[in-house]
Amino acid sequence: MGIAGIGCVLVVVVTWLGALPLSAVDASDASDAYVSVTQSRASGRPSRTHVSVDGDLSRHPLTSNGPPVSSVYACTSTSSKALPFCNPALSMPARVEDLLQRLTTDEKVSLLGAHGGDLCAFEDGGVPRLDIPSYTWCTETNTGVSTVCLGPGKCATTFPSPGALASTFNRTLWRAKATVQSTEQRAFFNLGGRRRGGSLIGLNGWGPNINVVRDPRYGRNSELPSEDPMLNGAYAVEDVKGMQVSGDDKWPLKIHATLKHYTAYSVETNRFGVTLNTSLHDLFESFLPQYEAGFVDGGAGGAMCSYASLAVGENKSTPSCANDFLLNHMVRDVWGQSDALIVSDCLAVASEYQHNHYVETCDEAAAVSINAGCDLNTGAPYFQGGCLNNSLNAGNVTQTTLDTALGRSLLWKFRLGLFDNPKGQPLASLGQESVNTTAAQTLVLQAAAQGLVLLQNNNGTLPLGHGIKVAVVGSHANATRSLLSDYYGDEVCFGPPVGDPKTADGCIVTIGASISAAAERNGGWARVVPGVAVDGSLDPTAVAAAMAAVAWADVVVLTAGINHGIEHEGADRSTTLLPPAQVAFAMQVLATKKPTVLILVNGGALSIDSILAGPSANNCSDDQFELDTDFHNQDNQTYTHADSLSACCSLCATRSEPTPCKFFTFTANTTMPDGSNCYMKSTDANRVKSAGKVSGRCHKTGSAGPGPSAIVEAFYPNQAGAAAIGPSLFAEHGFNRWGKLPITIYPAAYSSQLTIEQAAMRSDAATGYPGRTFKYYVGEPLFPFGAGLSLTTFNISCVDHQTTSTVTLDCTVRNTGPRNGDEVVLVFHEPPTAPPGSPPNPIRRLIDFGRVTVASGAMVSATFDVSIPKDLLLVGEDGNPRQVPGTHTITVQNGPSFTVQQ
Repeated sequence: MGIAGIGCVLVVVVTWLGALPLSAVDASDASDAYVSVTQSRASGRPSRTHVSVDGDLSRHPLTSNGPPVSSVYACTSTSSKALPFCNPALSMPARVEDLLQRLTTDEKVSLLGAHGGDLCAFEDGGVPRLDIPSYTWCTETNTGVSTVCLGPGKCATTFPSPGALASTFNRTLWRAKATVQSTEQRAFFNLGGRRRGGSLIGLNGWGPNINVVRDPRYGRNSELPSEDPMLNGAYAVEDVKGMQVSGDDKWPLKIHATLKHYTAYSVETNRFGVTLNTSLHDLFESFLPQYEAGFVDGGAGGAMCSYASLAVGENKSTPSCANDFLLNHMVRDVWGQSDALIVSDCLAVASEYQHNHYVETCDEAAAVSINAGCDLNTGAPYFQGGCLNNSLNAGNVTQTTLDTALGRSLLWKFRLGLFDNPKGQPLASLGQESVNTTAAQTLVLQAAAQGLVLLQNNNGTLPLGHGIKVAVVGSHANATRSLLSDYYGDEVCFGPPVGDPKTADGCIVTIGASISAAAERNGGWARVVPGVAVDGSLDPTAVAAAMAAVAWADVVVLTAGINHGIEHEGADRSTTLLPPAQVAFAMQVLATKKPTVLILVNGGALSIDSILAGPSANNCSDDQFELDTDFHNQDNQTYTHADSLSACCSLCATRSEPTPCKFFTFTANTTMPDGSNCYMKSTDANRVKSAGKVSGRCHKTGSAGPGPSAIVEAFYPNQAGAAAIGPSLFAEHGFNRWGKLPITIYPAAYSSQLTIEQAAMRSDAATGYPGRTFKYYVGEPLFPFGAGLSLTTFNISCVDHQTTSTVTLDCTVRNTGPRNGDEVVLVFHEPPTAPPGSPPNPIRRLIDFGRVTVASGAMVSATFDVSIPKDLLLVGEDGNPRQVPGTHTITVQNGPSFTVQQ
């Protein structure tokens, strides 16, 4: 059982989509753009050199403690080489079978569970008597290989967050990104690379994370590509192939890809005990298709079962790692992946008796999990707790089940070459020269440029002009680690300080540095003054400094967003709003009426309703105000009407309205309603005062400021991705590469209409349930899935050729604007409306996409093949594909539509 759309094929008549380079700018241009905005942390100014701390690699703990490459391979001793499982002339299944027959039950169990104190690192026990070393299973590979650096300039390459990568809608780029990561993982493995906790780097990559962005409040949205299963499936296919395919016929497997978190995992708060109630329809439409694509089309070696417990229809809630239907039936039987290796998320098996009480004892948890198809346990029950052995002795687990689970594990180790001489394997020769290469840096820059989404550009604010003054302000203007998404490298920078990977940030490119460098290249100037932190309260001194920069500037770049102090693994957000202090600061900036470019930094979507409306969104009127009495602050100092003041006052003390506060800017002495918290600043620098309590009323004096002139969604750009922001704002050569939004940005009220635990995807008019994602949400989004502009203009025309089995769309994309640029072409299916009283059909479904680069005045061709009826099938209530009679519409976004009768 699958979902339509995965099989659509795009043929684009543009050579760069099929092979690198991926940019209209050549590698030298891209590389120059990258290094020119990498700043020196010592001076805070742009520099053309990377930060170096110490050129002596022997001082780094990784290189001094790493084992020689041969110590992680089996079959190295004279005695073991004579055994059949070490004979490379035999087939791998035959070698696995021979090894299984030589192992004791205790040794088998030891290979399936975690040893040592760090259960989540998951180091198995090895089999010393047979010359089989221990092996570490956990290496995270979402945006970069989770490892500490080899030395200066030799940290794992960190790509922009999956949301930014999905925004590119570029299959070739996704595979290239994964190819870089798998090459680096092999290199770190060969060199004895280690995780921050000291565990060795293995050849199993735990990623990609391909669940849909089901709710904007989910704490781990920064790990996910998009809200659409078809898009996530396409992302998975390319990511898996880039991870696994070596290009060597003899040694085809580069690393082993592990899809996660299987499946529907989308709640962090109380994640060990939460149950998601879903339907067969939603399971097969939203939560399984991306995994099917990853396995069937991508060839993924395995998956990680999650903490989520699913209750499908009337069925009992079942934890993912004990779910025979998901693991054995769907993966191995329906999708035909008999060798798929399933590993539990850390402590997921233990949670079956400790948290969600699916069973009562550790022995039962081990038994139900391995019987359901969970082969490896990241945690204690299989080995350290002795629980799997107890279940074997009690007859609740058979030797056949044990051998099947271990056999799958061993087979992938053989395929990775761990039981063969590394000297005969080309991948074993990869070393430091393969880590953080110039080509990898260029690819990061291209990914970042293509992943920026231009949501709004009023009055041609962008591109920024030559010789202008730019103020870069806001929470992320100088941010470093607040630009990082989840599961980047354990150490993204090699100091300073050395040995403190969670604070070293000298190599992280800041937004302020990127824009400053671009402004200077374009004959202008920039001042970078944040003015406000990501979270917390306003500091009047910091605000004043930033507002001085705003007053000086011709254009303001206002950064705003969140970080992993707000959204993170283990906790969901309670709101999709920006922190109140950031909104207050934004209102002051917007009230100046300076052209303002808003840059959003986030994983989960931000509801910026109040910022879009600007300072006019207050409850007095749409204008500025002034005081009509004297103001007395908490320090008991009086300001009179003769003083010129600027105040940011919060009127919504009860926070009962959709936006947390309303803000005003004042040009004379002002009083506000009782209980309002105001920051008042006199034009006399000696009379600056902090928060005070005021009373009275306000009077209108003039027009309020507008909302932002332009808006850019940057997601988390990570270590170097911000380098693309400055060139993109100025449309420098090769930097009109914008993407499209892979999620829906909902209004603030959306979060009050449904809880994060409500898993239903479809809207319900009877209850007012608004639905989820662009396929079912019936409200008006702030920005819809697929939104995105360019700094040039395109015209898309298509001709359809219909047969009984295929609709072929021959499209032409013309660049009718003043500069070269990229266009993302999205193809949607709009099915007939469901009959009255029936659950709604999707409003529209993504069935294919492509990305083209078009020179100004030129055109390129793109061909889309839609399979009939496969790509027009919907999912029935029983989870099976169903053909819907009536008129189906195939729409090319920003282009024509075509109808198909079914």
